Amino acid sequence: PMFIDAFNDDARRLGVQAWGVTEDRLLNWRYGIFNGDKVQDSDAFYKSDNLQPEIAGRLASTPWYPEESEGRDYLHLGISGTVAFPDGSSMPTAPNTARFRARPEARTDNRWINTDFIAMADTYELVGLEGVFNLGRFQFTGEYQNVFLQREQGSDLHFWGAYGQIAFFLTDDYTPWNRKVGTLGRTKPKENLYGISDGGWGPGAWQIALRYSYSDMSNGDILGGVGQNLTVGLNWWYNPNS
Repeated sequence: PMFIDAFNDDARRLGVQAWGVTEDRLLNWRYGIFNGDKVQDSDAFYKSDNLQPEIAGRLASTPWYPEESEGRDYLHLGISGTVAFPDGSSMPTAPNTARFRARPEARTDNRWINTDFIAMADTYELVGLEGVFNLGRFQFTGEYQNVFLQREQGSDLHFWGAYGQIAFFLTDDYTPWNRKVGTLGRTKPKENLYGISDGGWGPGAWQIALRYSYSDMSNGDILGGVGQNLTVGLNWWYNPNS
């Protein structure tokens, strides 16, 4: 969804992270400190002293996970947070990390939502809530995230986004959950497209899904845009790796 793309740009960042899990796997957590600017091959300024640190963490739980369901039923809840220290005067040689932009979910070349670099940005905080409810072939997933940004000059800013997704397997399959790290596991079709035990052919795993997402990157004098997406999907796993 667009706000995930805007707040957590899909790129590598230099940093150090630790994680842990309770013995019963009811709770898991991770935390770390990173340089907020992403690493790219074209970023010559990473050779300089550009430092815009951020501290990030996440606490998650699976409060409902009946063992008799063999992983088909579960409830996941999580909260995440970030405190970031952008350099609001560092552009263009070392781009200010206080910029939130995203393409629509159809992935166009241009960013449809874009706050551009927010001048005089001092700090910002991200707070996110997430949940997954899975009951056999049915799954509901949702997230809600807020960014609160403070500037050296000018009013504080607030950007936010949320999505909800429902999905249902047409075949007798399900999406497992990795309780150790608090993430979705790998879907393993009950019958792969080929290579099933009797040497014949199977259907793989088929799933239909519907997602609605909303992103608001406009506040005060920053007009980054407001967007809504409706995504309808048909997903096919023809083996656990494809």
